[in-house]
Amino acid sequence: MLKWSKNLYYGEQAKKKATRIRWRVEHRRPQYEVYLITLAQNPENQLEITEANQLLQKTVYRRCPEIIGIACGYGEALELVRQLAEATYRKQKNGDIRHYLSGQQEDEACT
Repeated sequence: MLKWSKNLYYGEQAKKKATRIRWRVEHRRPQYEVYLITLAQNPENQLEITEANQLLQKTVYRRCPEIIGIACGYGEALELVRQLAEATYRKQKNGDIRHYLSGQQEDEACT
């Protein structure tokens, strides 16, 4: 089973068909031009942009880190990462996106 962030971020086009995209990703169905933004497996990096079709492979599906965003098209995925970086800088005055995302989830747990 995949791990989805409680605060999932969507690109403009992905927002329109979010339910369908999530279902198809969960059930390992092919999708074209759909990209997932995940926390990086390497602790030195922050985020990774992965094509959803890579999850068709069993080993990749099982080892997929937490998904924090969905985008339709690579350009939209880059824009989503840029928006996350800007929000992180506005709130924390640094570029630590991982810390920013974990702080958001802790804030939700408290309320």
